[in-house]
Amino acid sequence: MVASIFKYLFFAFNLLMAFAMYSGFAENADKINNALEGESAGALVGTGLGAFLLLVLWVMGDIILGLLYLVARPSKR
Repeated sequence: MVASIFKYLFFAFNLLMAFAMYSGFAENADKINNALEGESAGALVGTGLGAFLLLVLWVMGDIILGLLYLVARPSKR
């Protein structure tokens, strides 16, 4: 019972993080294309930093939720 909750939380978290990555890139793509040279460079650096931090959060969340799922699932004896 608890393992299935963790499994669905794991998948929901992955979908949420994938949507956050996509929306972050999609939102900044228009700003990068329509900006001057310096503004475009700043937008690229900011997008890269944001994507890196989001990726770190994604990996940490996956590790935590994955371990919780593995600990909570019943043994097959």
